[in-house]
Parts: sequence; C-alpha cells; structure tokens
Amino acid sequence: MSNIQYPDSRLPHVRAGAKLQIDRLPSERRASSMSESTNSVVPDAVRDEVWRRIGRNLLLFQHIEEMMKAVLSLTSVEGPASSIQQKGAQRAEDVHRKTLGQLKEQYFEEVMSEGLPSAEPPQPLTEAWFRFSYTIEPQGDRLDRDRAMFDALVSERNDLAHHFLARWRTSYANDHQAACDYLDQQRERALPVRDHLKSILEALLEHRQQVAEYLQSDEGKREMQLAWLQQSQVVTLLVEFSRTRCRPDGWTLLADAGRWLRELAGDDIDHMKERYGHRQLRRLMDAAELFEIVDEPAGGGNRAAYRVRSFG
Repeated sequence: MSNIQYPDSRLPHVRAGAKLQIDRLPSERRASSMSESTNSVVPDAVRDEVWRRIGRNLLLFQHIEEMMKAVLSLTSVEGPASSIQQKGAQRAEDVHRKTLGQLKEQYFEEVMSEGLPSAEPPQPLTEAWFRFSYTIEPQGDRLDRDRAMFDALVSERNDLAHHFLARWRTSYANDHQAACDYLDQQRERALPVRDHLKSILEALLEHRQQVAEYLQSDEGKREMQLAWLQQSQVVTLLVEFSRTRCRPDGWTLLADAGRWLRELAGDDIDHMKERYGHRQLRRLMDAAELFEIVDEPAGGGNRAAYRVRSFG
C-alpha cells in the first residue's frame, strides 16, 4: 500500500521523502499451485467495469497534465509590448511539448520558488517592457510535502499507463474486485492534486483578467504612459545628469542638460513628439512627474533649473 495520505478538503499533505509503493494484485501473490476452482469464469460486465475505471483514471491524469500545461503557460512572460502576445504563445507551445514529469520539474522551478530571474530589457528602451510572473512561496515543509505529492502522482500515472495491465490477470475473478479497489483508491489520491491545480489556474485567469481590464481603463493607460516616459532614454539621462553634475545647491541648469542630451540622444530629441508626445523638453519633464523645475533670474531674464523629486 502507498504510505501517502491525501485529505479531501484541502491541499494534500504528503510526508516528505515518501516513496510510492504500488499495490500488487492477489494474482501476483498467488502460489503457482492454486486450485483450478479459483480460476472461475468472469462475466463481461465485471471485466468491463475494470476497463471503465482504467479509462476514468487515465482521463483524470490527462486532465491534470493539461491543467499543469495551462498553469505553466500563464505563470511567466516578459518582453516588449509589440511582441508580448507572441512570446506568450511561444511559451505555451514550448510547455505543450513536455511530458508530465518535465512539467512537474518546471512547476517546482518556476512556481513553487522565487521564480525565474528577470531578463534585462534592451537599452535604450524603444517601447514599454512588460513582465508578468506568478509564484507561490512555500512555508515550512510545504515544498517537500508538495514535491513528494507530485512525485507520487507521476509514478502512479506511469504505473497505470505502462505496467498495470501486465499485473492484472483478467482470468481470475478475485482480481477484478482488487483491481477496482486499487483504481478507486488511485483516483482518490489524484483528485486533490487536480483540485489544487484548478484553484491555481482559476486564480491566474482572474488575475490576468483584472490586469487586462486595468490596462484598458483610463487610469491604466495613464499609468502605462507615465511608466513609459519615466523609463525612456531621455528621462533616464536627465536623472543621471542631475545626480552627477548638479550645483552645490542641488539644482541643474536645464540648458546644460539639453546640450548634453543632444550629444548622447540626438535622435530622441529630434523625434520627441512622435515618440513621447511632447515637442518641448520641459513639457516632457513635467509629464514624467519626476522633476521639480523652477525659473530663476539670470542676466536680466530667466533660466530654467531642475532637480529630481524626492519621494521619501
């Protein structure tokens, strides 16, 4: 008997380090000198019931595999806005090719962990960069218990698909009841895994729907535009210039920064309206909401100076 127990109403708890032990049907323990009287005729209906349970369990394992693929297709994606959908589709295609054992390993590497390291966006950025990831931080010994649970699931699925028929002696009546009992117990052990993955998938889909709705809202569009401006090459260079070349009082002349920008990012300056929606550098800085700008007297006129806002 397996020494793994699965509570019905919550995430399965599995003893860390547990190893799957496949039940052996009575025919494997029956001595070769068994009386011929035990070898009774089995009604087709009884035999068909075993076949039905085999098919039911195989479909359950297939359902679990499909849900793991769906979860892993959605848990991590990143890239530029123009190709984020293509990157998501490519990840789903890569996941779809994997076996249940490979899916299990990827699940623990990416979801039941701190996740994959983030890729560095290209510099300079020419468009918004997205990153979405979903992880579960295991508490206590949950990681070991969950890994043991999934290891047992993969072993049971492989045993049913590749070894069960070789053990089941269709000619012995007693074996049919033992087979039905074994298959029913196997199903009970697998159902909590399915329910666990189902809850994760539902949470993922709900969260992604909320993100999509937010990005389509006026507030979301404004935040996206703001994030794009704040990550742009022009604003990044303005921040760097202010921090490295400011006056002792903390202010930096905007004219000096403009000349420096022209040397390092002339193309961005020439196409500021097309790329950022503003023709003038000062208007772009106001829109980025990162700078304080003042006009100070100088030589009978005024000149603009700026500094990076303090958000502390």
